[in-house]
Amino acid sequence: MTDSTSEFLLGLAAGRPIDDVPSLDNALITKADSHGLIPLLSRITDDVTVRAISARLFARQVVMRRNLLRILEALDGRGIRVSVMKGPSLALSVYDEPGLRPFTDVDLLVESHLVGEALEVIAGDAMVRGVPAKRPKADKRDVVVSDPGGVVFNLDLHWDLFSYSQLRGSARGATAEAWSRATRGDDNVLGPRWLLPSEAELCFLATHAVLDHRFRLILFRDLAELSKRGIDWDSLNRFSSRWGLRSTTYVALAMARRFFGAPISDSELARLRPQSEIVAFLDRALDGIDLVEFDGHRVHPVNLAFVLLNDSLRSRVSLAVRAPVAFPGWRRRSAPTSPRSAPTRVLFVASSNRRRGAEVVAERLARGLSQRGFVVDAVSLGSVTESALAALEPLTQKRPSEMGRLDVGALIALWRRVRRRHPDVVVAFGPTLRYCALISIVSRVHLVYVAIGEPAYWLRSRMSAVANKWLMRRADQIIAVASATKSQLIEIEPELEGKVSVGHTGVPEYLFAIPRADHDGPIRILMVGALSKEKDPAVALDVLAGAGSGVLRLVGTGPLRQFLSARASALGLAERVELVGGVDDVAPHFQWADILLLTSRTEGLPAAILEAGAAGVPTVAYSVGGVAEAVRDGVTGILARPGDLGALVAGVQRLDADRGLLSEMASAARRHVRENFRIDRAIDEYARLLTANSLRRSR
Repeated sequence: MTDSTSEFLLGLAAGRPIDDVPSLDNALITKADSHGLIPLLSRITDDVTVRAISARLFARQVVMRRNLLRILEALDGRGIRVSVMKGPSLALSVYDEPGLRPFTDVDLLVESHLVGEALEVIAGDAMVRGVPAKRPKADKRDVVVSDPGGVVFNLDLHWDLFSYSQLRGSARGATAEAWSRATRGDDNVLGPRWLLPSEAELCFLATHAVLDHRFRLILFRDLAELSKRGIDWDSLNRFSSRWGLRSTTYVALAMARRFFGAPISDSELARLRPQSEIVAFLDRALDGIDLVEFDGHRVHPVNLAFVLLNDSLRSRVSLAVRAPVAFPGWRRRSAPTSPRSAPTRVLFVASSNRRRGAEVVAERLARGLSQRGFVVDAVSLGSVTESALAALEPLTQKRPSEMGRLDVGALIALWRRVRRRHPDVVVAFGPTLRYCALISIVSRVHLVYVAIGEPAYWLRSRMSAVANKWLMRRADQIIAVASATKSQLIEIEPELEGKVSVGHTGVPEYLFAIPRADHDGPIRILMVGALSKEKDPAVALDVLAGAGSGVLRLVGTGPLRQFLSARASALGLAERVELVGGVDDVAPHFQWADILLLTSRTEGLPAAILEAGAAGVPTVAYSVGGVAEAVRDGVTGILARPGDLGALVAGVQRLDADRGLLSEMASAARRHVRENFRIDRAIDEYARLLTANSLRRSR
C-alpha cells in the first residue's frame, strides 16, 4: 500500500470528503475490507466488485440478525441476561445509517455463572452445529451457526469484557460491575437484550481498539460515532480509574479525535489522561505511524509501548520483563482478512514428496479443495528421487534423512514461499510443525496442524514432549486424524482441548470400483507402508512363517528393505515374499490381495486400511492408535493386542481356513469405508475447518 492509499482509506473511515478516488485494484479492496470499510467505499464508487461485496455483506447481516433474534428470545425465555456487543449493537444503536457498520460475527456477553445454561439453550437451536469444548484460559466459546440459506457465522459467547493479557487482570471485576447496572432494552430487530452502562461499553470498545494489535479503522469510527452522542465524562473517569483502564481508554479516544475527528474537548481528554511515560511516548509517536498498515506483531517501539500499556506500575514492570517474548503471541490477535469474495489460500506442507500416508493425504486434500474453489499450494520440505512420488513441489533437493531436526535451508525456503504466495492458512503435516510454527510467529498466517500419528509414541522423551507442547500451543487449530489421537493430545496437554477437532482422512471413489475375485489358492497377504522401524515389517515375516501357508507382498520403501530380504531368506520364505518397492498406484495390489496385514507399533488412522477396505480387503492388525476406528473387530477385520504375534497368526489362519468369512468381512469392510471415510466427505470437513479458521477474526 502506498501513502496515498493509506490517506484515502483513513479519510474514508473518518468521513472526510473524497475528491479523488484511486484505482480500485484487488489490493486496495482487500485492505478496505480488512478495515471494515466496504460499505463506506460502495457509497463513492460504482466498482462492480465493491458493490457485490457490499451487497453480500448486507444480505449476510440480515440473515445473522434473524438468527440472533431467535437465539436471544430463547435465552430471554430462560431468564438469562444477554448483552449484544460490538458490530450488531453499534450498527443499530449508534450509527445513523446501520448499513455503514459491517459485522461478520456476533459477540454476546452473559454473566459468568450462567455460561453453562446459556450454552445449553444455544446448543438446542436448530441452526447451531455444536458447542466446542472450552479452551483453557479462554474468555469465550465460539459457536458455529449454519443458516439453511448457506450463511455460516460464529456466535462468540463471552463472559469477560477485559481479558486482555496486557491488563494483567487489573480489570477483574469490571464486567460484574457493568452487569450490576445493566438495564433491559427490547429491540424489534435484535430482540430482547441488556444494555451495559455507557462508560463500561466505551471502555471495552476503546480497549478492544488499541489492544487488538492491529488498528482496524472501523473500530475508531465506532468511538467517533459514540462521542457524537455525548460522553458522561464523570462516570467514564470513575469507571476507568477504578479498573485500571484509563491508559487504554485515553489512547483510543485521543486517536479517535486526532485521526477521525471525534468531538472531544481538550479539557475532558486531559482529565482522562494518566500520568504515564508510556502514554506520553504514544502521544508523540502515533503521529508518525501508518494506521492503515500498522502491524502489531512487528518489533518496534510503538508496539513495545502497547505491550506495556497498563495503568498498574507493577504490571508494567512485569510486562517489561516479558515484552520480548510477547510479540509472537500477537500474531493470533491480528488474523489476516480478505474480501469475502476472495477464495481461501491454503499452503499444505509435508516432509517429503515420497508417496506415503501423510503425503498422499495432503495430495488428495489439495486436489479436492482446489475443485471447491480454494487456492491451494502443496509443497514438501525435502525431496526424494525414487519413483512413486506425491504431487507435492519440493522446496529443497535435500533428502529428509539429511535434514536433521531443523534444517535452516528448508526453513528459509518455506519462508520465501509464504512471502511469495501469501497464504491465509498454513497446514503442517506431522514433523513439519516445527518449521511452520516458526514461520507463523513472524507472519500473519494462520497455522493448522494435522496430527497424523500417535502422540503417546512420538512424545515419549521429556525433551520431545516439552518442545512439541510448545509448538502445538502455537497452532490456531489442530486436526487429529483419529479420536484416539485427539484423546492422547488432550491427555498430554489439556490446554489444547479447545483447539483440537477430529478430521478423518478419506479414500477416492475409484477404489470402491476395484473388482474382487475369490480364489482357492494360498491366502494372499498384503502389507502397504514404509519399511521402517515404527511399521515393524519384520513381524509380517514372522506371521507368514507362523501361518504355515500363504504369500506375502510388501509394497513400500524404507531403510529396512535389505534387512527384510535377508531375513526372508533366513526363514526360508524367499519364495513366498515379494518386495515390490514404492508404487504410484496401489490399486492393482489391493485387487491381488485377500487380506491386509498391519504390524505397526504406532499409527494415527492408517490410510492403507481405509484404501484396502474400499477395495474389499479386510485387515488383520495390531490395535494401535486409531486402527480400531478404521477396523470393526470381527466384522471388517481382526484386531490383536499390540505385541500379540500369536493373535495375528491366528487371525490370518482363521480367514485362510474360512473363505466364506473372508468374503463377508470383505463386503462389510467396503460398506464401512463407504459410509464413513469417503474422500468427498473428508474434503468437505477440511473445507469447513479451514474456511472458518482463515476468516476468523480473533481478539
